[in-house]
Amino acid sequence: HPPEHARKYRKDDRTVMHRNRPRIKYEEQGVMRNGEVRWVEISKVPLHDQVGKVVGVLGMFEDVTEQKAMQQELADTLQQLRTILDNAQVGIAYLRDGKFIWINRRMEEMFGYRLNEISEKSPELLYPTAESYAQTGEQSFSVLSQGKPFEIEHLMQRKNGRAFWCHMRGMA
Repeated sequence: HPPEHARKYRKDDRTVMHRNRPRIKYEEQGVMRNGEVRWVEISKVPLHDQVGKVVGVLGMFEDVTEQKAMQQELADTLQQLRTILDNAQVGIAYLRDGKFIWINRRMEEMFGYRLNEISEKSPELLYPTAESYAQTGEQSFSVLSQGKPFEIEHLMQRKNGRAFWCHMRGMA
């Protein structure tokens, strides 16, 4: 390890000993002797003698470079998917347990609701009446519960109250 890393590790050790408090699961980049950069998860706890005096530090190090790389790859993939979905020319919504979890930009434009206004709410607010929502729900459930896609054209309602015809397709 380069001397600057050794100094930092010793300083961290002294801090743990002086404060008599552990530092648990923090991450740092480290440079190996061969020059390779690695991510390390570190935990340090003070060690005590029989009378409780701090006499040292126990340090645990785990190489988490591969996990960090996978996390970054996942974050990049999610960003790519968000970009694709947000630029789709059709409204797309993701619901769980009958509540909105996510909608794309086109859906926001079509209905006039922002995600933060609609999140965790029922799609009922997009229907002109509670009856039309219930009727569509009954029709879609019988199809979706068989694992088939449900498709319908239905009169829907924007946030401003204006009605419009919408072609909907759903899958469970």
